[in-house]
Amino acid sequence: MEWVYLNAHVAEPGPTGRRFVVFVSFSHGGGTDTWQGTGTPFASRLDATDDAGAFRVELAMESTKEPYDAGSVSAMPFGTRGSFFYYSLTRLTVGGHLTLDGERVDVQGFGWVDHQWGPFYVPPFRTAGREQYEWMSIQLESGDDLVLTTV
Repeated sequence: MEWVYLNAHVAEPGPTGRRFVVFVSFSHGGGTDTWQGTGTPFASRLDATDDAGAFRVELAMESTKEPYDAGSVSAMPFGTRGSFFYYSLTRLTVGGHLTLDGERVDVQGFGWVDHQWGPFYVPPFRTAGREQYEWMSIQLESGDDLVLTTV
């Protein structure tokens, strides 16, 4: 199982620009997306379109803080039968374009990327008889970042 999540708060340039919250989530092998490295450590580009084709993101991201490596040593236990590897890029500068029903909007802001992978099957949805997890990322104005999760 593999998951990648992006949370971003972006806005059109200028004091009266519209503000947007972008959440992109993919599991391995799904979605219409391209992640591309830029040659700079912890920087990448994302080009993704929703299933309906009405929303598209074209964003460049660069980390301004060292990655958070969950566990720092090896795979961590996850659920009763699995384990995982995980890192977060908790402070990203984000810039690029959103396309909303055909309108292209220039945006800039900040974001957070999580990448989780390993031999586990714990879905993030409620399914009778199966383990599940909840996850939350929080950025504080102090510069501190929190990852909260339950299984």
